[in-house]
Amino acid sequence: MIKYPAVPRSTSQGTWTEEDIAAWRERCALTVDHAARAVGYSRRALLGFMSGAQPIPMRAQLAMQQYEATMPPPSPAQRAAWQAEQVPSRNPKSRNPKNRVAPAEEATSMETEIEERIRARAYAIWEQEGRPDGKHLEHWSRAKRLIAAEELRAAAGGLVTHPATASHVMTDGEE
Repeated sequence: MIKYPAVPRSTSQGTWTEEDIAAWRERCALTVDHAARAVGYSRRALLGFMSGAQPIPMRAQLAMQQYEATMPPPSPAQRAAWQAEQVPSRNPKSRNPKNRVAPAEEATSMETEIEERIRARAYAIWEQEGRPDGKHLEHWSRAKRLIAAEELRAAAGGLVTHPATASHVMTDGEE
């Protein structure tokens, strides 16, 4: 039987620590993405809880306890996915202690940068369309597609010049 720390009744902040979340993820064999979905938080928020950058709310702690109490034991495939996520990265920067970045910080900074680019693009689209009400999801998804196309172009080394041509890149002699 699993024994949980006492739950304070007067505060919205839980009593769990980063180690408690790590132990919960190990017991349930959950990747960061699956754990975030299981408790109803974003991956970014869960990484914040796991790194200690954000306090762990009581709601998250209770959701984790409920998930563990109601879910069957993890399957071998779930356990393998969890173990694969635990393998340290082979980032050359991680060899130098001065440049070492925790995986949670690295993922969070990358997600933050992309999210900021999407936000700025969605705002520009909103302004171009005359600031209409109720189209925020449409603007966000369009901005997301445009940013993804830019990333694809960058990854292709400039071969793709426009998102519409991403499916067919002409070669020499082809018209």
